Amino acid sequence: MTGLRSVVSAVSARAEARPGLAAVVLMLVASLALASMHGSVRFVSGTLHPFEIAFFRNVFGFCVLIPWLMRIGLAAFATRKLPLHVVRGFLNAGSMLMWFLGLSLIPLAEATALSLASPLIATVGAILLLGEPMRGHRWLGLALGIAGMLAILRPGFEEISLGAAAVLLSAVLVTASKLIAKTLTRTDSPTTIVAWLTLLMIPVTAVPAAFVWQTPTLPELLMLAGIGALGSCGHLCLVHAYRLADVGLVEPLVFFRLVWAALLGFLVFAEIPDAWVWIGGLLIVAATTHLARREGGARSG
Repeated sequence: MTGLRSVVSAVSARAEARPGLAAVVLMLVASLALASMHGSVRFVSGTLHPFEIAFFRNVFGFCVLIPWLMRIGLAAFATRKLPLHVVRGFLNAGSMLMWFLGLSLIPLAEATALSLASPLIATVGAILLLGEPMRGHRWLGLALGIAGMLAILRPGFEEISLGAAAVLLSAVLVTASKLIAKTLTRTDSPTTIVAWLTLLMIPVTAVPAAFVWQTPTLPELLMLAGIGALGSCGHLCLVHAYRLADVGLVEPLVFFRLVWAALLGFLVFAEIPDAWVWIGGLLIVAATTHLARREGGARSG
């Protein structure tokens, strides 16, 4: 965690000169960390219920933050927007429970592809609810992203399974959570946002976990600890990225998670995405590259 904070600090230190580029780097790091966490969730869900995994993810995620929070003290929880933090805690907990359930039921790449609806909803929501501008290059990037998403979703989308439905519901809930996070960055620090979210999600996810409880073994505990660490690291990078740039720029970069998910799915679970996934992935990479270059040039100019 110390190493991650150093990386985040180094990137953030250069943010004044090139905030768009810094946000892109943080989002790519977050995508890799979160894709690794999702692969770990799918792996351990073979023996533990996803609701229990979600609870331990939050417990260990908070433990990762404790040394950092001890240095900062109670100031990390200083906020005038506590109701917003509470609402976001419930939204994010619900999204995590549905997401982990979906990961346990359908292939990793398929779940990631379905979750790509989230950044599209978030971008539209940012325009309508937060009043963020939608310039021409963003329209082009969003169009490329939509084309990529449609290419990925086209095969096998006739029947929606329980796992797919859970992932889609998770995407809606997490979109609302991210819009609230963007609002909170105007008044609260990334540390405060992460601290409150991680703390609040522990009791919320403890309730459903109690109904499916199974005492984990030592290897399972180690895996759960890794899930918590990866989740906290990824979320910290996400919040820093949101602070540096508009949702319309950083959210499409979440699409890059598909690349990591496809690679992990192949190496760990022998899941081979079809041609439509790769076509969609290329379109999405083109969209994120276009957005990063144009936004960086506009800000530096």
